[in-house]
Amino acid sequence: MVRIVFHRPDPAGPEAGRAFRLPRRRAKKYRVTIFFLPPSHHSASNRLTLGVHLSRSDDMAHRTANKRWQDWLTLLLGIWLFVSPWLLGFRAELPNQSWNFFVIGAAFFVFSIAALNMRSLWEEWVNLALGIWMVVSPWVLRYSGNVSARDDAMAAGIVAVVLTVWSLVLTHELDREEHRAAA
Repeated sequence: MVRIVFHRPDPAGPEAGRAFRLPRRRAKKYRVTIFFLPPSHHSASNRLTLGVHLSRSDDMAHRTANKRWQDWLTLLLGIWLFVSPWLLGFRAELPNQSWNFFVIGAAFFVFSIAALNMRSLWEEWVNLALGIWMVVSPWVLRYSGNVSARDDAMAAGIVAVVLTVWSLVLTHELDREEHRAAA
C-alpha cells in the first residue's frame, strides 16, 4: 500500500488528518504532486498549507508515446522532403519549385521537434496545413508535369495529413476519456 497523508489548514475540518491510500498496482498509474502554499493574509493560522494533487500519469505517458512516434515519422518525412529533389533528380529541372520541398521539409522538421518537446496541439495543426499544401502544391506551383516531383509531393502530403489527423483524433479521444474519468 502507498500511503499519502495530507492535512487541511483547519485542524478541526472534516478531512483533517485523513489518509489517502492507493493499492500498489494502481499507485504506479498516478503522479503525486505535493505543493506548499504560504500562509495567506485571510487565514487565521500562520501554518503552511500542504496540498496534494493526483493525476493519471499513465494517460499522459500513453498520450506522449502515441504522439511521439507520429512526430518522429513526420520529422523523418521533413528530412526526406528536404533531400528528395536531389535523390529523385528533379532539382535541376525545377530549381524554383524545389524550394517548396526545402522549405516545407525544414518546416516539418522544426514543427516535429517542437511537437516532441511540447504538449500542445498547435504543431499538429501546422503540420496538417503543411501536408495539405504539399498535396495541392504541384498544381499551384505548376510542376504537376514532372511525375517524380508531383508524386513525391502528393505522397508526402498524404502521409503527413494521415499522421496528423491520427494524432489529433487520438489526442481528442484521450482528452475525452480523461475528462470522463475526472467527472
